[in-house]
Amino acid sequence: MSLKIRPLFEILQEGVAKNAMNARTTALQAAEAAPAASSGSVSFPNDYPNSVKHFLLIGSLGMFLGACVFLYLSLTRAKSSLAHTLIFLAAAIASMAYYAMWTGIGVELKTTDLSPRVIFLSRYVDALLTQPLILTTLCLINKADNSILVSLVGNDILMVLAAFIGSLNVAPLKYMWWFASFIFLVLVVVQLVQKLEGANDVYKVILSLL
Repeated sequence: MSLKIRPLFEILQEGVAKNAMNARTTALQAAEAAPAASSGSVSFPNDYPNSVKHFLLIGSLGMFLGACVFLYLSLTRAKSSLAHTLIFLAAAIASMAYYAMWTGIGVELKTTDLSPRVIFLSRYVDALLTQPLILTTLCLINKADNSILVSLVGNDILMVLAAFIGSLNVAPLKYMWWFASFIFLVLVVVQLVQKLEGANDVYKVILSLL
């Protein structure tokens, strides 16, 4: 009798162990698949925090109002002004860029780095187009030489491109690109400070735009 019962216990134990092993394997597979599923299910603008949604919408509306103001100032002047036209274009581009980000266009979730982060591609397009327009406006108002204009715009474009490439890279390579972007920013600021020396020049720039 004992000879027949003992193999039965062994069979039951083997079955319980096998079931436990299968359950553990399934749990491990589910745990490994969970991050991939969660990252793949992220979509914008649905997954924006409310603060981000409000900030992007306010930014778009604010730039739209600014574009309307400079368009009105440009149309009501007795003599056409290139500076007003350039600022109008910059504000209009910024308004469209913020609206694109608010609607989730050009927004990607980067999961290849140590920590996931959101990349706003429209932000870099905005900076690549609007910042040269603003710098050109400042050079026109201050009657800067063409060499200064080309240097400012060129350094600014390189700054934005380096920052954009850095956002696509992973550590530690991204820090080298961001450092290069910072160097170009310093060059732009130094040239602006040398050209716009003193508060009177800044005051003249503000008055010339109004």
